[in-house]
Amino acid sequence: MNNDWNRKLWGVQLTVSDKSTRLIGQSWDHIHVCRHDGEPPRAMLFETRRQARMWCKAKHAQYADRPVYDLCREWRFRAVRVVETVTIAKSKSV
Repeated sequence: MNNDWNRKLWGVQLTVSDKSTRLIGQSWDHIHVCRHDGEPPRAMLFETRRQARMWCKAKHAQYADRPVYDLCREWRFRAVRVVETVTIAKSKSV
């Protein structure tokens, strides 16, 4: 029996002014509420590319009106394909 969890989803990659990139997490989604006590932080994920691209478009619009000297104005968001994989860890018998 395979107990692995593999899902193809969409995430958002942030590119900042020094050209470094990172996958952003749920903390960017101010509406997110923990579903249970002890839930760890996770990547912000979408089921479709369209949903991820719409989120990126909204963020670009939000930062476009910032002053020229504001580094946030240079941030770029891009929808990227991600695979979420969760596997049961092998544990030693107690």
